[in-house]
Amino acid sequence: MRAGRAVVLAALMIGGAAQPAHATPHFIVGTGQNPGVAVDAVGTAYIGWKVNVYADQGDAVQLCVLPAGARACASLATIPFPGAGYNLGRVSVLLPGAPGVVQVTVGRDLGPNYSQYVATSADGGVSFGAPVAFGSGFGIENDVLPDGRIVSDGNGAGNLSGAAYLPNGAQAGIDRTSLDDRGQFPDIAVQGADAYIAGSAAGPSAVVRLPAGANWLDPAAWQHLPDVNGEQPEIAPGPLGPVALLEPTPFAKREELFTQRWTGLRWTAPVDVGGVSYNSSFALAGSGTRLTGLWAVDPPGFPYLLDIVTSTDGGTLWSSEATIAVSSTALYSLELATNPAGHGVAVNGGDTNARPIWVYVIDPRKANSARARFGDTTVQVRTDLGDCVSEQRVHLRVQAARGGDLVSPSGVLRSARVSVSRSRILHRSRWSTLVDLRRTRAKRTATVRLVPRHGRARTLRYVVRGCGRIA
Repeated sequence: MRAGRAVVLAALMIGGAAQPAHATPHFIVGTGQNPGVAVDAVGTAYIGWKVNVYADQGDAVQLCVLPAGARACASLATIPFPGAGYNLGRVSVLLPGAPGVVQVTVGRDLGPNYSQYVATSADGGVSFGAPVAFGSGFGIENDVLPDGRIVSDGNGAGNLSGAAYLPNGAQAGIDRTSLDDRGQFPDIAVQGADAYIAGSAAGPSAVVRLPAGANWLDPAAWQHLPDVNGEQPEIAPGPLGPVALLEPTPFAKREELFTQRWTGLRWTAPVDVGGVSYNSSFALAGSGTRLTGLWAVDPPGFPYLLDIVTSTDGGTLWSSEATIAVSSTALYSLELATNPAGHGVAVNGGDTNARPIWVYVIDPRKANSARARFGDTTVQVRTDLGDCVSEQRVHLRVQAARGGDLVSPSGVLRSARVSVSRSRILHRSRWSTLVDLRRTRAKRTATVRLVPRHGRARTLRYVVRGCGRIA
């Protein structure tokens, strides 16, 4: 849930080209700026964005209630807030857990001071009460703790800051606690009853934890975790601990987006998940046992592509990359929310000007892979689209995981033989096969013969899709 990057869009076409019948649904629900989203257990999405609707009063926030499977808002509420909020942080939509309760938070400029406000709905987002100021200072976005406190991050003067405010306004005059000098790209997540705030500028990212019940007003209560060597962190709760999705730092050897998980004692080793660095907006969501990563890329010869990956083991093994939508417009302000089943929506809209608010439906079944279990080790075959930025070539990679960490497949396998129907093998190494998919646009099936060091061989099969092929 990162604030939108300061990127100027050269052009933006309202509407979109006709989609194939099997394409992931994507559609416009309004026009505005810096959208936020939350999704409940049954898949209803609550999407909020900033709008300039009052000629004499300034701007407001609109909240769309989008039922699962719908392509239009079931209700659209307009919420006026004091002061001005356009170009000031992101709309955050919170679901505190009580039936029918939806909260919308946003930062406001009251001149000369900044404040944060929350508006609360008791009827599922159809109508809202008067906004209440709950905190001071320049806030970017918010999340909600199990006890109802609103945990907040900020980047005033480029510094990372955090708080855990009471929602009733009792702490409205208190600014967040300063945490680090790397706050240009902040993000926030709640894992259980703990809050995690991450931020970066240039270089490694800082991550700070506020333990359950700790007094956030005491700077010593915030626990500084070891840095992660990536930029623009997206952080989300996972079944085994919080997971960060990051972009490599400049001049790093890796080129793909990668994830790391906090075990409570250390960050796990980086796991490449895909994407093309330095030319993408990306987001991460976690709910229940599933994590979902999302990013937009602009490979040569293609429109903008929106790709996803999923993980059900806490972020060690990730599915194949799957292109779920093709857009004629740049996607630089992505936000993502999913429910425990992995269904949800991504939203994208303007960051400095009003733009269409696009909604992209997330279906975790689009991102496939094939797995087999050998004793205490899980072996997976996944498709990596990283090599198709110039040609229809993909890598099929064999991976293995044990005890929450990636391990070498050679510890459990003697060999892995890969073949792909109606395709040409360009290169083989022991655990990776480069495949040329340009010969046909028909469905291609990968067949992978896994020969273990002990026990019987297994054969895995799954569908392989190329660059720009809608899952």
